[in-house]
Amino acid sequence: MRVRYARLPLPPASDSTRAAEEATAVARAKAIADSLRARTLPDTAAELLDTGLFDVPAPFIPNVGNVPELAPALAQADSDASLRVLGPTTITDAVFVGVIVEREPKHVPPLSEVLGDVKRRADQQHRREKTDADKLAFYDAHRDGYKGRARR
Repeated sequence: MRVRYARLPLPPASDSTRAAEEATAVARAKAIADSLRARTLPDTAAELLDTGLFDVPAPFIPNVGNVPELAPALAQADSDASLRVLGPTTITDAVFVGVIVEREPKHVPPLSEVLGDVKRRADQQHRREKTDADKLAFYDAHRDGYKGRARR
């Protein structure tokens, strides 16, 4: 899933103006959500940011972070293809509103997509084994330096 979103910042919880700022931000987020539903605000608008593709459920949303408040909406959006607009949702430091712009069904990627990752992991494993072998060879060559006197 890929989401374009607006994140309207809020002052810290201890700030005395938080309630007024939150009310203003929620009203603006509702207006953005209505515009996205009516398709009068294009999902490519400059004020909207992009998450990139991510799997649902996700422990965190790319470029947004860990947002447990959005987990139920994302789970519903994953199972219901007609759901397009997310929010507005008040999170810790902002009001979030977004639109789902791309859905990609879960699939096994083709070999050409994963070949680079497979090679990278194989190289890491080879380096790890080589490092372990070098450490063991050094220990075997200097074994007498690692022996201590027997304690009684």
